[in-house]
Amino acid sequence: MPTLFQALPAVLPVLAFGLLACLFQRRDRDGREALLLAAVATALFLAGVTEALSLFHALTRGALLASWGGLVAALAAGLLWR
Repeated sequence: MPTLFQALPAVLPVLAFGLLACLFQRRDRDGREALLLAAVATALFLAGVTEALSLFHALTRGALLASWGGLVAALAAGLLWR
């Protein structure tokens, strides 16, 4: 059974997607629209981070964990602030 640290790379993008969906949810917006916006935003973040890190030859496990972790922290703070 994997430990939490081993499963963290798989959990962070899913957590970011869920937080984005919560942030995009509004009373006048359908839940499906919030999920679609969250999927697009997650894909844009993934592409942007991958391109930025590969530009500096820094596409490593640690850099990806830091990027996704920073996004999750910012989204959680935004959700708490809202």
